Parts: sequence; structure tokens; C-alpha cells
Amino acid sequence: MMRPPLRWTRWKLWHTSAVDYFGSTWPVPSGNRVFVETLQQTEKARTRRPWLVIGIIISALLLFIGCMIFMDDAPPDDAWLLPKIPPESAEKNPLVVFCETLRAHPIEGYDDLIKVAKEFKNISTEDMRAFVEKHALQSEAFDKLMQTDPATWRWPGLNQDVEAFQSIRLPMACHAVAMQFQQTKTELLVRAGNEEGAVTEALKTTRFGYGISGMQGFLIHWTVGIAGQRSGETGLRTALILPGVGEKTLRRAQETLLPLLAGSGQVRQILSWEYLGLKNSLLNLKSSYTASGFFDDRKTTLMQFFLRKNRALGNYLALMRPVYEAAGKDWSALLTVVRDQERIVRDWRSNWFRFTINPNFGGNIVLESVLLGLPNILEKAAANFALSRQVLTMIALRRYELAEGKLPEKLDALVPKYLPAVPLDPFDNAPMRWDSASGVLYSVGSDFKDDGGRFTDPYKSDNKDVGMRYWWKL
Repeated sequence: MMRPPLRWTRWKLWHTSAVDYFGSTWPVPSGNRVFVETLQQTEKARTRRPWLVIGIIISALLLFIGCMIFMDDAPPDDAWLLPKIPPESAEKNPLVVFCETLRAHPIEGYDDLIKVAKEFKNISTEDMRAFVEKHALQSEAFDKLMQTDPATWRWPGLNQDVEAFQSIRLPMACHAVAMQFQQTKTELLVRAGNEEGAVTEALKTTRFGYGISGMQGFLIHWTVGIAGQRSGETGLRTALILPGVGEKTLRRAQETLLPLLAGSGQVRQILSWEYLGLKNSLLNLKSSYTASGFFDDRKTTLMQFFLRKNRALGNYLALMRPVYEAAGKDWSALLTVVRDQERIVRDWRSNWFRFTINPNFGGNIVLESVLLGLPNILEKAAANFALSRQVLTMIALRRYELAEGKLPEKLDALVPKYLPAVPLDPFDNAPMRWDSASGVLYSVGSDFKDDGGRFTDPYKSDNKDVGMRYWWKL
């Protein structure tokens, strides 16, 4: 069979292309229809290819965004921060017995007592005596608790499953009213002129506070213990300035207080419990935070959707490691680091887009609420430790004055007869400041600056320095 002329072949190709391009209905020889249909299908496939590529790219992008939103990081290595939980004893620890006693027989009437008098010092002796006599059973329960070793005390409910915002109203209420009751009892003995009894009760309350603050627990438990220390030391001041107090009573008070003073080492175990509580609370975010009243139900539901637990814990651990390491050194190092971490969190929070448009937005909210409160709590704790060390120093100054007939020019004169060493200022790790002319004993405070003893007595949190004036007046 003869091949068609070359001119005919070129015309066919041109005609077919023209038909395909212009959509014309020009007549096409029947033998070329299959060829034309093939060309049309090829052209359609060619025009579909860009949309297919775009679809694949969009699908991959959506998949990536979905992974970013719904996928979490791997669990972080947190063994170094988890607390070492002591085994539970088969017997009830004395603290639980005390709390249960107060739950069954609560102390009542203290708020009314204060409300009527406006201030504690204005409460009448008759009302005070009636209040103490009414609660003889609770007083006996407190005395029994103080006859036990604080090393055997445990907060109820502290275990591997504990949540940071679980109900702690019972233990807090027990210890708050116990301190209020003891404060009233001490004041009543002071008014009766019973200095030995007043000193004994004040020391008992102080030991109670130190026992609580030395236990394992959360920051809130620790602050309850510190409040107990301050309450006892305030009562001790009132008792020790009574005219009949001499060297023997002063030495007894000092010997009781000296072993109670602690450094910042216990902060590590507090940070460990805070982390365990946070970890469990993030797992049950809605129930934990709604029940505590920290966030409303609507907000916790939204936070729960935008929460990546492991990512939030990883961020927390990264911020806590330098704080944890500094807590093993001294207060000055700890406060410096925790302030640096606060600035990091605030800078992080100031970037609204990075903080809010984030698949871990819920975790960011929780970490912000936890981390920004830590510096303030630790600074207040450091101020209380400074005041506790000053109480010990103040007693030593009085003993020196009774023996020498004057106050020392420098605190070095108290060592070693009246103090084993000059107490350090927790804020800058330098010796406590003493101005013998004005009778002012003070610490530099949270601004780390010596303002020459600018404070109010009793101390207020907005004071420049942290201190007290000589109790026995110059």
C-alpha cells in the first residue's frame, strides 16, 4: 500500500490540532477520530496536572497543621524533678489525728472576736479567757501533737496521684485556727504576767510552724507553715519583753529556735511536689482547675482543646532546672535565678502571636499562672527567714546587754558566746546589718540594696528593707 503524500500528512495534523484548539466541527476523516480523541484526552490531562499538584500541596499542608495542632511531643525526662514519696505508715500520723479532731470539734468564734475588737490587741481579757476556756479540747489536741516528732507528720492525701488544685481546705483550716487559738492563748498569758507560760506557748507555736514548713507538700502548705513561724515568733516577742524575763528564759528560747532555722534546701522538695501536682492536673485539666475555681468551666474546656501536656511539661522543666539547681545553694542565688526566669516568662507572654496562636495555648496559660507567682512567694519566704534569723539575733543582743550592761557595736561581739555565727542575710548572703546607735537590725530585702534600714515594725511586704527595732528599747 502506498504511503500518503507528506503534504497530506501535515494537513491532517494541522487540521486535527485546529479542531482540538478551536472546537470546530470541521469534517475530519473517520480514520482520524481516534487520534483526535486521544489528543483531546492528553490535553485535558495536561490542564488537570497543575490542579492536582496544588491539591497535593494543600493536603500536605493541612496534614502538617493537623499534626501541629493535635500531636504532642514525646514525654519529657522528668525523673530529676519528681518527688521521692515516703511509704505510708500503717498507723495514722499525728497530724492527721489532730486535723480530724479539729474537724469533729472546730474552733468557733475567733472571727467574731476579732470583728468586734477590730484589732487583736483590743480584745478584752474577759472575752479572750472565755474563748480559750471554751476550746479546752482543741488545746489538749494541740498539746498532744506537739509532744510528737514533727518528722513523723504527713499531709493527708500526698501520693503519686495528687493534683495541684485538689481540696486542701481541711489541713489549711486546721492549722490556721490552731495558730489563731495559740496566739490568743499566748496573749492571755502575757496579760496575766505569766512570762514562762507565755514563752512556752509561743515556742510551741513556732515549733509547729517549722514542723509544717519542713514537711513535704506544695507551696501553699509551705506558706501555711511559714505563717505559723511568724505567729509564734510574734507571740515570743510579746512574751520576752515582759519585765520578769531574764537570762535563763532567753537562753531557753534561743536554744529552742537555733536548731529550727533552715536554709533554702527544702525548696527543692517543694518544687518537686509542685511539678507532680501540675503534671497530674494537666492530665485532668478541666476537673482540676474548674473544681479549684482557678478558671471557669468554659475557659478550661477551651484550654483543654488547645493543650499539649508533654510540650507544656517540657517547657516547665526547661524553666525550672536552673531554679532547682539554685535552690540547692542559698537564698541569694535562688532569688536571682527565679527573677531571671520571671523575665523570660514575661517576654514570652508579651509576644501575643507566639503565645496565643499556638496549639499549646492552654498549656501556656497554665504555665504563666504557675510561674509568675513563684518569685513573689519565694521573696516573701526569704523575708520571713530573714525575720526568723533576726529574732534569734535579737535574743542574743539582749543576753549580751544583760551581761555587759550595753549593746555591742558590731554583731561579731556575739560570737561565739551568744551565737555560733552572725546570721546571714538571705537576700545577699552577707552578714545581717546592725546599727547600734538606732537599735536597728535589718536585711537588704528583695531589691538587694542597702537602704539604711528603711522599714516599718512590724514588717510590711512593701518595705525597702526587712528588719526590726531593738525590742527592749534603748
